[in-house]
Amino acid sequence: TYDTRPPNMHESDTEYLFDEGHEFNYRGGAAPFQAGPRIINVGIKGPKSERALWKRAWRDKILPAVANHKPDLILISAGFDAHAKDDMNSGYIGLLECDYEWVTNELVKIANKYGEGRVVSVLEGGYRIQGGLVSPFARSVAAHVRALGQANFKEWSAEEAKHERDREIRLEEERLRKQQEELQRLMAEGADDPVAVPGAAPAMPMQLNEEAAGLPSAEAEGPSSPKRRRRAAASIDYVALNAQLEKEAQAKPENN
Repeated sequence: TYDTRPPNMHESDTEYLFDEGHEFNYRGGAAPFQAGPRIINVGIKGPKSERALWKRAWRDKILPAVANHKPDLILISAGFDAHAKDDMNSGYIGLLECDYEWVTNELVKIANKYGEGRVVSVLEGGYRIQGGLVSPFARSVAAHVRALGQANFKEWSAEEAKHERDREIRLEEERLRKQQEELQRLMAEGADDPVAVPGAAPAMPMQLNEEAAGLPSAEAEGPSSPKRRRRAAASIDYVALNAQLEKEAQAKPENN
């Protein structure tokens, strides 16, 4: 994470309520500039779907910083190439339309609280346009515009966001507890299973999965095309087939 944090930031500011685990702290590289406009750049590891991490980056790092700025106007450069089906991202992040709709709603809430709802969005990009109106790009744009256009009078709340974060942590802790209980059960039974190897470490508590983060799965995002069932291959008697073909070939001259 690269953050040009102003030097006068103090613990009474809104964004200090978040990221208690310091997941998005600045790590290494050139020292952040302290002068000029503030820039927050959160890197997302990959290449694989990291929707839960992406959502936490927005909720626990970026949105609190935007709210702390108290903007009169929010300008959005709307890019959609992080979609799961956009080839441009090479498999990174793997967002769905509902993720773009969620972050748009959150930005509108901040605009409602500090800028009388003023938001301007400019289309940046998205490259999977095959399929026209039903392409990943078109669906993402539609979700973004829907969130901008629908009546939304809610205001961003630090307490609400923190409550959601704490709920995710509790769900993840419960998942890890059940995982540990299952591991101990398998070890007690002496099961010959890779997960029962002594010393196997559970996942880190902050590596929240998509279910704990309240994110719908790719299957739940929309209707999927039904898979065709393959017919069972019938056994063929090639000897009998060859005999039949020879018989038909001999019969042709007689018919002529």
